Amino acid sequence: MRLFISAGIFGLLYCIAHVSAQPNKDLYELQERCSRLAKQTFDREYSPPVLDTADAQTVFNYESHYSARLNKCFFLEIAVSNEKANSTSSKIMSLFDLTKNNKYGTFVSGLRTTYMCGTRKGLSV
Repeated sequence: MRLFISAGIFGLLYCIAHVSAQPNKDLYELQERCSRLAKQTFDREYSPPVLDTADAQTVFNYESHYSARLNKCFFLEIAVSNEKANSTSSKIMSLFDLTKNNKYGTFVSGLRTTYMCGTRKGLSV
């Protein structure tokens, strides 16, 4: 009788642990897929990640984030440009949804301390 109860408790605990771990595994896989897609996109579009011209140097970078609530893979494109002649810099950040290839907005800073932000309808957070 004790063996039967012990086996039942063990089985119940195993099922609870397995069921609760499964969504975390799925979320992790989606996050990893988003991260890989972002890296592939960056490597394809921004190679090499530094653009040198006679007037300026621009360095490109990115960040990625998978939103489980929105089921979207976000890609934040970051470009920092340094003008050589007058030692000014600017930063441009653009937000994309990689799975649907949508651009949601752009933020520009540093152009003589002017800040601009443009957004596109369609993203409700």
